[in-house]
Amino acid sequence: MARLFCFDTSTLVHGWVEAYAPTSVPTFWERLASEIDSGSIIAPEEVRQEVTHPDALKAWLRNQRTMFRELSEEMQQDLRSAIDPPVYDAAR
Repeated sequence: MARLFCFDTSTLVHGWVEAYAPTSVPTFWERLASEIDSGSIIAPEEVRQEVTHPDALKAWLRNQRTMFRELSEEMQQDLRSAIDPPVYDAAR
């Protein structure tokens, strides 16, 4: 099974503004776009709506049409399972 990565708003904004600014590391964003095109990286549609700055990131995201997905109930359940795994009673 291929690996799938789901990005949130803060990941993209932090990457663009601080960690991997396109003026400093343009190849990072080229590779990211390639991974998005291959289907390896997705994000909920809400991420596109939440990114309000910087304008250059908003413009870049407009070109990443295949990245954004509507959240289905099944996807939300999978996410809940990943974030909040079952707690086991160690005393048993």
